[in-house]
Amino acid sequence: MIAPRRPLDDMLVELMDGVRQSGSLRPTDLDQVGVAASSVEFDLPVETVIEHRDGDWVVLADSPRTRMRSDFDVPVSRLVATIVTGYVA
Repeated sequence: MIAPRRPLDDMLVELMDGVRQSGSLRPTDLDQVGVAASSVEFDLPVETVIEHRDGDWVVLADSPRTRMRSDFDVPVSRLVATIVTGYVA
């Protein structure tokens, strides 16, 4: 069974959580590693649809459900975002 698509904001929150977890290291930990990211850029394939849910229009976006595409599948779009972490060495 295929899971229902999730709202775009849920996907963005999940991406931000990943960035937040990678930035949870203290500056002293980052100094030991020698590399610190100041920003993260995403360029991801997404299936995007607009759906009417509970009286509101909702943008749904998620990673493509299959690797092989057919004419019956939702067209794949791209989500491009740059997130600045705010950490400056």
